[in-house]
Amino acid sequence: MGITLPSSRSPAFANCLPMQGAPADLIRHGESTANARSKQYREQGDVSGRAYHEAAFFDAPLTEDGRDGATKEVQVHLQGSARENDGSPVRRLVVTSTLHRALETATLGVLPLFPPDQQTEWIALESVREAVTCEIHDIHGVDIPIEVSCEGKPCNMRKPLAHARKAFPHVNFAHCADADPFPRVETAEMLDQRVAEFVVWLGRWVDQQQRDHRAPRVDVILVSHYVFLRRLMFKIGSDTKVSTGPRGLKNCEVRVLPLSCILQLAGARHH
Repeated sequence: MGITLPSSRSPAFANCLPMQGAPADLIRHGESTANARSKQYREQGDVSGRAYHEAAFFDAPLTEDGRDGATKEVQVHLQGSARENDGSPVRRLVVTSTLHRALETATLGVLPLFPPDQQTEWIALESVREAVTCEIHDIHGVDIPIEVSCEGKPCNMRKPLAHARKAFPHVNFAHCADADPFPRVETAEMLDQRVAEFVVWLGRWVDQQQRDHRAPRVDVILVSHYVFLRRLMFKIGSDTKVSTGPRGLKNCEVRVLPLSCILQLAGARHH
């Protein structure tokens, strides 16, 4: 049940790691309405996670607490971890899931600090969306992907993108189909393939920045979801031996990792 990635012979990754200190901020979205209802159920003794299967939470938006957390917690962290610029060119990439709660979190927490401009590009990708039916269970300290449903969780499905394009005009949706392309059932292997797909895409984007902009410093901000980020960090830890800290991110938590350790998953080498 592993993640298959391209080998180091792949030309797209031949020169993608000259900047070992470049950061990648991994951000989990703020509290959604589905998260809030699930918390209520748990307080009542129901730990089944049924809120995530309720149609009322289709493409769940942020709660007021979630919006407040994105505005305060995410912004404060990014302000506090701002990198000093030595005068060299900087290219910044903000990647967000196409699910509403991630788009909201990115807009409230990242946009005020890093709006799209000549240095900063905003892109939505389907590959970094939350798992449709898969969950991660910690069994004796090992992450085990478990398929817990034969029907997609409504909170992890989305509407056509027409509304999102109007609500989030600063995001480039060119890589996404208008209709939701995800199946109603997504296996653990399919989730792992999406992790691999994102790493491949990111490596090519970094490679292009180096070709087009003379190898500038690259900063990456990823706004995604619990299961996707946990699976990505599991792969980083197991393949690169870089410590990622506790793999489960709380709502609005930001984890900073070296960009190089993500690109290493694609077989790239240090220079």
